Amino acid sequence: MNRHSFTLKALAFGFALLGLIAASSGGAYGQAISGSLVGTVIDSSAAVVTNASVEATKIDTGITTTTTTGATGAYRFENLPVGTYRIIVRSSGFKTAVQQVDVVLNQTGTLNVTLTLGPTNETIEVSGVAATLDTTSAQLQSNYDERFSQDLGITSAGGIGAGVLNLSLLSPGVAQTSSLELESARRWVASVRTTTTSR
Repeated sequence: MNRHSFTLKALAFGFALLGLIAASSGGAYGQAISGSLVGTVIDSSAAVVTNASVEATKIDTGITTTTTTGATGAYRFENLPVGTYRIIVRSSGFKTAVQQVDVVLNQTGTLNVTLTLGPTNETIEVSGVAATLDTTSAQLQSNYDERFSQDLGITSAGGIGAGVLNLSLLSPGVAQTSSLELESARRWVASVRTTTTSR
């Protein structure tokens, strides 16, 4: 009887372990490696350009994805692998527009393009990489390379890990508050909690 009980426990443990391994390996497939790019194509008078061909070519691989603008002049590329892209916009009666843009991980960048009248075989190329702005979300996010954190150091006057806090101060809209303001906020929260529990 003991041997049979031990075998059942070992078998149950084996199945549980197998289930954990299967569940954890499935999570690796869910990791994001892409971003999206949206925009509107207009002409020099700010009228939308419909049925324009919009081509996104990843610079380092040469892989190209193509779409066309809709009735509102809008285009959308979903799940583009992260990297720098060359965007080419063509439409009959307009000069071809070429621009580079970075696609950022888990963000929807916006790149609006203005076409000018002229033959399609003439190209207007904007040099440099356009900064994209995620207009589809109210979330603010900043990405920093490792050099920023190395330059700030792991610690600072605030103690261990304060270098990371100092790094966050480089983001737009982030401000450091004084300890006096923090203490005032703590007292206010405590007073609100006392008021609501005493009722």
